[in-house]
Amino acid sequence: MENKTLSSLPENIRDVFYESTLRIIEFTIINGSDLDPLVQDMVKKEFFRRYNSGITPLTRYEIDNAVYDEDNLTNLFKSALKSGSDLNKKLQILFFKNKTKAKTNKETESGIERVMQFIRRNLVLHKIPITYYSQTRKKEVLERLYDQLVDSQPDHKSLFDSFSQKVEMVWKLKTQKDKKNIQYNRLVTECFLWGLHVVENETVDLKKLGSAQMANEFLEYYLENKEDFSENNYAFYRPVIKRYTSTLRLFEQKTGLNLQLYEATNDNSRAQLKELMKDDDVEEKLDQLESLRLSKPDPPRTTIEDIAKRMRRTKFMVRPSYQRSEVINLSRASAIIESILLGISLPAVFIYKRKNGVSEVIDGQQRILTILGFIGAEYWDEEGRPVKTKNHEFRLRDIKILKEFNGKRFFELPDKEQEKILVFPLVTVTIEEKHNPSFDPIDLFMSPAAQNGAISDGLIGATLV
Repeated sequence: MENKTLSSLPENIRDVFYESTLRIIEFTIINGSDLDPLVQDMVKKEFFRRYNSGITPLTRYEIDNAVYDEDNLTNLFKSALKSGSDLNKKLQILFFKNKTKAKTNKETESGIERVMQFIRRNLVLHKIPITYYSQTRKKEVLERLYDQLVDSQPDHKSLFDSFSQKVEMVWKLKTQKDKKNIQYNRLVTECFLWGLHVVENETVDLKKLGSAQMANEFLEYYLENKEDFSENNYAFYRPVIKRYTSTLRLFEQKTGLNLQLYEATNDNSRAQLKELMKDDDVEEKLDQLESLRLSKPDPPRTTIEDIAKRMRRTKFMVRPSYQRSEVINLSRASAIIESILLGISLPAVFIYKRKNGVSEVIDGQQRILTILGFIGAEYWDEEGRPVKTKNHEFRLRDIKILKEFNGKRFFELPDKEQEKILVFPLVTVTIEEKHNPSFDPIDLFMSPAAQNGAISDGLIGATLV
């Protein structure tokens, strides 16, 4: 579907485009004509701020957390990384800027996802020719190769052990260079790790290479060819090709193997890549989307008090495992509460209701966590444990209109305002598993709209009357 104009698309796909609807939100200021133009302009800007405030696009680490949520190999590595194992420490020192300062939960989670991206990439990078490493679709190719690897090799423990063995050999390289007081950059360690994957793929027993001996030979080679591993423009095509090709030459010398097939594409590799990247059946995808299309003109509304009650029955899960961590700050959280007190409608919350009766929040997590935190309610995590929000019972901050409530907690507000919050109607769009057995909630969570923040965590507002 790439490089297609609208007119060149199949008719049924054009129809989907033509029949899509845009949501138009109109707001009116009562007696607005009597207001000073300067005040009107301030109101417009405040509405614009509320519309955009809190719309936080998913980071690539949050996206990966959702995509690989049920991937056993990823979870095997994650378990080791979270346990504070030597593998995690060595990967951080070898390939990342190791920070010793205390990290927040969010930093820890994103850090683990960053390491997992590195691991998944390096498990399959050697499976494509070097000349393809700077291609625009490389990331997508590697993702598909990883999926292929997981499906074709059910013994995930052996994959884990093999990768850990290579990390140990790279660590030996660091040990030897420290002894000899040699300085090098992370590009050297990345290429060495890659080279180990290459020769292992050629059925070379890594144990026979001898960790210390191989490390010393690689260091000697590096000292003679430092310019091949320069960090100048390191991400550009020529430097990328240069350092990996140089690494390949050393491993050819060490093993006596001809490794040219790892260097450049040939008819066979091109055919394999073409097959790997073949697009899925468009008609099938359209049929799936058609079956999930929502035609209700007026989605139902659920009060905040009702959601809190469902929480207490453990029938409502705000943070399934694929969801992002809690990210909204106090100013944005306070703006959401102020919107509720002003009667400004919030964007719809998308919910997936499983056959067991448990409802998962697919989109709208940050808004619900904000509201639960302010009223002092708990939510249930994916393991069924009650958890308090990061901003549990927070004080309102930076309120722009209802300034008299700045610094107030929920229970410090007048009874009328507390009631207004508890009975505030949240628009909910529910997708039931029993009616949509093939629906995967991660698909909606991963949609471009959610990734770009178009349906996530915003103060999109509605009609002001």
